[in-house]
Amino acid sequence: MKTARSIIIILSIIVLFPLLGSFMWIIQKETKLDLMIINKTVEKVSKNEMRSLNWVLNYNKIVKSSSDSYNYEKDYFGYHPEPISEDRYIQSFKLKDLSVLKDKYEGFIFLDNQGVRIDGASNPRMDYYGGFNQSDYLLLKEMSDEGKLIIAEYNFFSEPTEDLVRFNTEQFLDVYSVHWKGKFMRNLDKEKISKVLDDKWIGIYSDYTGNDWTFTGSGIVLINEKQSRILVLPADQYMTKEFPSIITNSDLASFYNVKEIIPFTGWFQIVYEGKNDVISRFDLNLNEEGKQIVMNSGLECGSPAAISLANQHQYFFAGDFSKQSVFLGCSKVRMLNNLVHLGCSMRGNSPSQFFHNYYLPMYSAILNEYSTSLEKE
Repeated sequence: MKTARSIIIILSIIVLFPLLGSFMWIIQKETKLDLMIINKTVEKVSKNEMRSLNWVLNYNKIVKSSSDSYNYEKDYFGYHPEPISEDRYIQSFKLKDLSVLKDKYEGFIFLDNQGVRIDGASNPRMDYYGGFNQSDYLLLKEMSDEGKLIIAEYNFFSEPTEDLVRFNTEQFLDVYSVHWKGKFMRNLDKEKISKVLDDKWIGIYSDYTGNDWTFTGSGIVLINEKQSRILVLPADQYMTKEFPSIITNSDLASFYNVKEIIPFTGWFQIVYEGKNDVISRFDLNLNEEGKQIVMNSGLECGSPAAISLANQHQYFFAGDFSKQSVFLGCSKVRMLNNLVHLGCSMRGNSPSQFFHNYYLPMYSAILNEYSTSLEKE
């Protein structure tokens, strides 16, 4: 009898908890905020990096001025791999559109500018779409001058952006790329890593060092596209912890509601922050020998992960933060997310906690603070 009663109680919680969470979300006040989102690297709709941002927008009930919710399949500028029409579709804008866009949108978010290769393009010069272009740069300046929200992520102005556009953007933001990027690899084995890293880097490593690629186990790979250089740091030789981390000091962690130390295994870009304020830094968790290898290549071991730019409400994230696997069905259930957040925290040093303990609270804090500032105007 007690067992049956326990089962009934558990089932009731399973059913009622999501219903209560959904009700709490429904009665939550919506926030109207028109955001111009750019994502030029969408090879498949299911892997659209806007899904993570869409989750945050849903959870905070941030909607367009029309009161429509954001839709990760269509509410962005960039590459649309599966449009309604038969042809692949690039939604872009021209110089003549800048004044209209500046007035229409209250925020400007760049998720991924790396781009995609377009097979079978009628114009050979259009076989690749991506990079930060002159129109992007001029719109960035227009939005910045208006004091509007700007968030730029990861490969914002890295290859294939033209050198002059990159130079102007770096000078304007006072953030500078050193052309190095890296990632923690769970398995450095040649066959496994080829799924994450272009095969050319195996050959570049052999040519540069004179050694064959015989790595196994986990580790960090740092590459420089511009100089065709690569560093490989096997975890068992050079790392002091299982994963790299993102470190935020206690005051800023409290302000943005993020964990002070969070594991991060995604791609990251090494940048110099200029005179801007650093919110968080990457820690590759290297031993002294590993740090020396990195410094011998002219790199810092604690490069910025999140930067607050000189102009208010403007940010640069040096990690590929939005590339997270999320289930949008949970984004409109308030209390359910609290359970997920708690569960992630209890998992200790697991990269799976990054979305709920860093990405979600960071983006939420930024968006809500900006929305509040607009209401006060």
